[in-house]
Amino acid sequence: MFESIIALPSSNTRRMKSAKFLKTFASFNWSSVQVEINCRPRKKHNGPFTTKYNAFNIPPNKMVRCKKTPLESIQLEGTIGNSKLKITCIFSEGTSRWVEAKIEGENKSMITVIEKQLLKIFRLK
Repeated sequence: MFESIIALPSSNTRRMKSAKFLKTFASFNWSSVQVEINCRPRKKHNGPFTTKYNAFNIPPNKMVRCKKTPLESIQLEGTIGNSKLKITCIFSEGTSRWVEAKIEGENKSMITVIEKQLLKIFRLK
């Protein structure tokens, strides 16, 4: 089993709005995917609220329902081919600030391909 972890802090990460982030990953060839969207707490509520989806079956711009409270993070977890992929993106003021991706799989070459795609998407040019 091979594993790769990519962590891009805010100084190395291309800024991306949440809808564009979701549209980008909706185009991936997912075997299965879970999307978790976390928003900061609303007034008079104790904690953040989370929305979970099991597929990209609705338009990405309608998946984020944080109209009155700021978006905190989006987490994607699923499989592409026979590799597991988990991406966590922290947002601030509506744009991506910090990204972490963990890729696990039996095939090192597939992990390298996914890794290169992620770096192409997120890294500053």
